[in-house]
Amino acid sequence: NLVTEQKEQLEQARGATLRLHELLEDLVELAWVESGMPLRYSTVRFGELIDRAIEKLTQRAHDQGVAFAVSIQQPMPTVMGDPDRLYIAVFQLLTNAIIYSDAGSLIAIHAYGDDRESSLSIADRGFGIAKEELDSIYDRFFRSRDSRVQVIPGAGLGLTMAKRIIQRHGGSISVTSTLNVGSTFTLTLPAVES
Repeated sequence: NLVTEQKEQLEQARGATLRLHELLEDLVELAWVESGMPLRYSTVRFGELIDRAIEKLTQRAHDQGVAFAVSIQQPMPTVMGDPDRLYIAVFQLLTNAIIYSDAGSLIAIHAYGDDRESSLSIADRGFGIAKEELDSIYDRFFRSRDSRVQVIPGAGLGLTMAKRIIQRHGGSISVTSTLNVGSTFTLTLPAVES
């Protein structure tokens, strides 16, 4: 049927256009952060920001067959920064944990800190990262050669963006990972008096 075929082609074109739009949005955001353009700084209740990202992604995790185990220190130390960009960094790390986790597994989210630092740890029980690829995961457009990763749509910008945003805020991001066991990403930001 010609009409059905045309509808399918239009839907494919629409999907490709949406993916291209998302890629361009990510590239513009990354260019802004990397260029050193000014960020909007204010005090950020980091625990509340993490809660918002978890709430936004809970349904996606459920759809993927993954559950969150959440432990957030109360009160969580406040940080100074651009709340929108910090949200993007947390959102990207949580999204990756969901995408690359095995169905039926837990993602452990632990936020903690003191008067000097505010930290977030996200541990998944998923694909993990091969030792020889660990040095490349923050590179722009890097995608693992793992066949399980290759079939998942993505541009290889999420971790790049998260790291650049955290660095712009005077923080750091690190990872420990074992292939076929899982990964733990930990980001740390300077704490400020609230």
